Amino acid sequence: LAMIGAAPEVNELCRDYYYILIWGAPLVFGNYVALGWLMGQTRVRASVFMQVSMNVLNMALSIWFVFWLHMDITGVAFATLLSQLYGGILSIVLMYYYGDFDYKALPWSELLDWREFIGMLQVNVNLMIRTACLLTVNNIIAAVGASFGTVVLAANAVLLQLKDIMSYLIDGMANGAAIFSGRAVGAKNGKLFAATIKMTFKWLVVLAATLMLGYHLSNEFFIRLFTNIEEVVAMAVTYNVFVLFYPVCAGIGMVLYGVFCGATRTAPVRNMMLMALLVFYLLQWQLVPLWGNSGLWLALLGFMLSQSIILLFYLSSLRREFA
Repeated sequence: LAMIGAAPEVNELCRDYYYILIWGAPLVFGNYVALGWLMGQTRVRASVFMQVSMNVLNMALSIWFVFWLHMDITGVAFATLLSQLYGGILSIVLMYYYGDFDYKALPWSELLDWREFIGMLQVNVNLMIRTACLLTVNNIIAAVGASFGTVVLAANAVLLQLKDIMSYLIDGMANGAAIFSGRAVGAKNGKLFAATIKMTFKWLVVLAATLMLGYHLSNEFFIRLFTNIEEVVAMAVTYNVFVLFYPVCAGIGMVLYGVFCGATRTAPVRNMMLMALLVFYLLQWQLVPLWGNSGLWLALLGFMLSQSIILLFYLSSLRREFA
């Protein structure tokens, strides 16, 4: 909060939200493990059901707690916490149902194999570095946005939510690419790997065009789903063109992230994200003084576009490896 430097009333709301939601952190970690395991087992319907049902419950509880019980920001936090608790219970049930584990005779020698653990740790460390870079960018966006005032901060928050919804839809394709890339690499099937890349890119074009068209036709409607404060709506409309071009800039990088993760080749992902973070820092350093909040959004789009371009360069070497 000190780094972001928002208004005192914003900080107070953040504290109220945080001190409730932090208790869900262990549940979130468990849900991530279960979701990854389900997708790795190609239990796509189960993973989709888990994600969709959690989010629907979260939305329903948020509406109930805020509009009917008038719990305001604490109501949103409790709604999310309860949905995380539901997800934690559901994840245990789904892993038990689909796992078919012999709990009486667990293969402890395999579970405690330090070489396998080190290999998994290497993959995870690279992805943790990627996450740290994303958090750095998000914090810079929040801090710079807050410096322009509470209205701009609120408008950016709405637009970032819409951007995230688009990213979740593209993530679905990335997860599918990860599953089939992993299957191709595991079977040393170069044809399946090439077909996965081709099919992913083809449907990415369709999805990106659909998202852009839908947002172009209905952007103010979507903005008003998040706020009824006219000043914030007007400010968000001013900058919504940057969200419009998000799928073009980010789509390739996101689906290739899935491909590289499925192939367990995460070093290129780490390198890409470090370079993209440098691009973002340089762009916002140069553009924000010139164009204010528009410069900040251009820096974000440059950050996403650089990820796509860099991973495209790495893709050629990955193709040769599994050709």
